[in-house]
Amino acid sequence: MDIRYNVINWVHRATRGWSYGSSVTDPRTGEIIKGHVTLGSLRLRQDYLLSEGLMAPYEDGTTVPDDMRELALARLRQLVAHEIGHTIGLPHNYISSAQGRASVMDYPHPMMKIRSDGTLDWSQAYDDAIGEWDKVAVNYAYRDFTTGTNEDRELGKILSDAWNRGLWFITDQDARPLGSVHPQAHLWDNGENAVDQLDHLMKVRGIALTNFGEANIRDGAPFSSLEEVLVPLYLHHRYQLEAAAKVLAGLEFRYAVRGDGQPGITIVDPEEQRRALSALLNTVTPQALAIPENVLSLIPPRAFGYPRTRETFNAHTGVAFDALAAAETASGLTTLHHLMRLAANKAASHQVRAVATLKIGELRKWLSQQDRRQRNERQLAHIRYGGQLIDRFIDDPSTVTVPAPVEPPAGSPIGMGEDDWCGWNGN
Repeated sequence: MDIRYNVINWVHRATRGWSYGSSVTDPRTGEIIKGHVTLGSLRLRQDYLLSEGLMAPYEDGTTVPDDMRELALARLRQLVAHEIGHTIGLPHNYISSAQGRASVMDYPHPMMKIRSDGTLDWSQAYDDAIGEWDKVAVNYAYRDFTTGTNEDRELGKILSDAWNRGLWFITDQDARPLGSVHPQAHLWDNGENAVDQLDHLMKVRGIALTNFGEANIRDGAPFSSLEEVLVPLYLHHRYQLEAAAKVLAGLEFRYAVRGDGQPGITIVDPEEQRRALSALLNTVTPQALAIPENVLSLIPPRAFGYPRTRETFNAHTGVAFDALAAAETASGLTTLHHLMRLAANKAASHQVRAVATLKIGELRKWLSQQDRRQRNERQLAHIRYGGQLIDRFIDDPSTVTVPAPVEPPAGSPIGMGEDDWCGWNGN
C-alpha cells in the first residue's frame, strides 16, 4: 500500500483467477506514480496441465522433465512482462500474434511445432523477448524530445514507421469473440493466418492424442485424473477455432484517423472465407472428435476424493466418463444448434434470419439424400433425428427448444468466462 514502492506481489491460490497489472495515477496530470502487479501461482498449474497433455512427460512415473519446467517458467516470464506493461500504461494488443509475436500484451497460446519425424517440438512454445510493438508503444509514450522539436510530427513518424514495418494495434473490443469481426485479432491464438494455424493445431492435437496414456500422469495419481489432463488437450484447438470462425464475414481495419494515410476497410477474400469454413468443418469430423479406444479404457469413474470440477467435462452419464459428451462439447462450438438459434433470433436482421433459414432448408434436403444412402444404423438414427428437428423448426420455430450442446469446461486457460473479465487486467 506504500505509494513510494512499485511491487510485484506473488499470490498462491488453488482456484482459477487472473493476474493483474495496474497503477496509481495522479488525477490532475495522469502521471503514473506507482505500479503494482499481482501474479497468481495457478498459471504454473495450468501450464503444467497443458504440458502434461502435450508431452506425456512421466515416462519414469515421477520426474518432471526440464523441458516441461522450462515451458512453464517461460510462460511466467512472459506473464510478468505483460503485467508490468499494464503498469506503465500499455493495453492489450491482440493482433500481435499475427505479426510475429510483436507484443507481450497479447494472450499467448503455446506455439507447438511438428518435427520432420512427426514428434512435437515445444522449444519455442513461448517467446523470451519484449516484442517490437512494445518498443514502439514505449517509445511513443515516453520519448523525450529536445527543445524546438516538432513533437507531433516526430510522434507521427514513430507510428508511421511502425505501420511500414507491419506493426499496428487492435485491442479488446475488436478481439474478444462476442461481436468482433477482425480476422487477425484474437485471444490465445498464434500465427499470421488463423485458418492455417487451426489446421496445424488439429495435427498437433492428433499427435498428442495418439500418444496419450499412462505417461500423462504421475505414479500414484488416480487414473480418473487423466480426464483433467485430457480436457485441455482434447480442446487444444478451441481458441484457434474461434479465430478461424471470425474469418467468415471478417473485416480487416485499423484505428485510422483522418490524414494518417492508413488503409481503409477490407472484407476478407471469399476464397479465404471458404477455406475457413472448410477448416471449421474438419474439426467436427468423426475422426477429429473420436477419443482413442486405449484412452477410453484408461479413464474410470472418479476416484474417492476427486469429484468432478470445472476442470472436467460435463457429462450425461453420471459418474462414468462420457466420451460422447466430450465430442458434443467440441462439436457444439461449430454446429446446427447455432444456426437454428440465429434463424430464430429476433435481434438479428431479417436478411440474416432469412439466409440462416434458407441454409437450414438446404441442410434438410441434404439429410434426406443421406437417409436414402445410409446403411449404418447409428448414423441413420442421427440423420433422421436432425431431419425431424429441422422439420419441426421450419413449421413453427416456437415449438422447438433447440437443445444446447454440453457446456465446455472453464474458459480461457487461466481465466473465467467472458462475463468475469474486467477491463484492466492481465492474463
